[in-house]
Amino acid sequence: QRKVPMKEIFGEHRLRKDGSEGALVDLPPIERLQRELKSRENFIRYSAFDAKSTYNLYMHLKDRLLTMSWVQDLNLMDYYHMHMRPFGELLTDLERRGMLVAKDYLADVEQQAREDRRGHVQAFRQWAFKYLGADALAMNLASSK
Repeated sequence: QRKVPMKEIFGEHRLRKDGSEGALVDLPPIERLQRELKSRENFIRYSAFDAKSTYNLYMHLKDRLLTMSWVQDLNLMDYYHMHMRPFGELLTDLERRGMLVAKDYLADVEQQAREDRRGHVQAFRQWAFKYLGADALAMNLASSK
């Protein structure tokens, strides 16, 4: 059974200026989905499916990791418990608490990066000019195509 995206279950079409439903779909706040009677049952079903799927994935990976040797008499499940789990907890703590950022330093580094980028773009265009001619000078380097 595939996991149905939340937007498919709970999404609400954004209204156009004339009041009709638009093509864009927004996801209401999670608190609303949990508390409103019209969405609560589906939210519980979605959350339970998510939890069960996560558990099933854990059990599958656990079985596989137990059979894969790592070092000496240890397996990759041991590696997971020794290194990956504490690292995951650290990342969760960082996300929950946040971390201090030197904003002034970051602003200076960002400015330097923008200047460096301008120089690199110019150098690339000059290099491409040698091979492509004048069209290279008009290339949109931000395009993914």
